[in-house]
Amino acid sequence: YGYAVTSGALPAGMTLSGTGLLSGTPTTQGTFAFSVTATASAGTPLTGTASYSISVAAPTITVTNVPSAAAINTPYSFTLTASGGNGPYSFALDAGTTLPTGLVLASN
Repeated sequence: YGYAVTSGALPAGMTLSGTGLLSGTPTTQGTFAFSVTATASAGTPLTGTASYSISVAAPTITVTNVPSAAAINTPYSFTLTASGGNGPYSFALDAGTTLPTGLVLASN
């Protein structure tokens, strides 16, 4: 048999081989609907089609919480770390969030 995606689309980064192997590393989250047609190659060409849907979830990223132990007029620093997903990571404050006077969140 030979296999081909005949409607819809696979997630970016994934492919369907002519032998029916769906593989790859999806790079976009979402739900993807597609149809696959199988074609028999021997004798009279016969075909069959089936519809599929695959959901790709975004990986969970965990950020280390900042310790609350800081003192007035005392230098303070803490390095945030993240795990999960695919780095490198960048950090930003949530909208409407402010840091105490004198503290900044460095971008690097």
